Amino acid sequence: MAICRALLHKPDILLLDEPTSGLDPEVSKLVRDLLRDCRSRCCAILLSTHNLDEAERQADRIAVLQQQLVALDTPAALRRRLGTGRLIVRVEGEAAAWTTWVRAIDPSVQVDGPFLTFTLGDVEARTPQVVAALATAGAPILEVRPELPAL
Repeated sequence: MAICRALLHKPDILLLDEPTSGLDPEVSKLVRDLLRDCRSRCCAILLSTHNLDEAERQADRIAVLQQQLVALDTPAALRRRLGTGRLIVRVEGEAAAWTTWVRAIDPSVQVDGPFLTFTLGDVEARTPQVVAALATAGAPILEVRPELPAL
């Protein structure tokens, strides 16, 4: 009800504190969709939350506070600062046949059956390089799945 009252006059700026706290998943999705609609109508939203998954879904920029400002950036940039991500590539057959082609990209590549697992500093930027190297070698790629660290 408080969110409805806050939106009633179609504000230019909306300040919210834990807007999905205590809501079931279906109603939480409705609230997120409502906020997304507000943003599309050029409403600026300042959302305070302890739920980093919620912040990552909703925010263009995230400020992390712990007695003071710890970090301020886009969700993707903050994820990259957290550490390395993994890239998992599944090929047809045994992946070991393709390791020589990818060791130059990631010497610590792990092989397990049809899976090649790369630990890359910037998964999003380096994925095309890995896929291109495997494709050039003729590897039958079935799946490419990045695993980025969550906030």
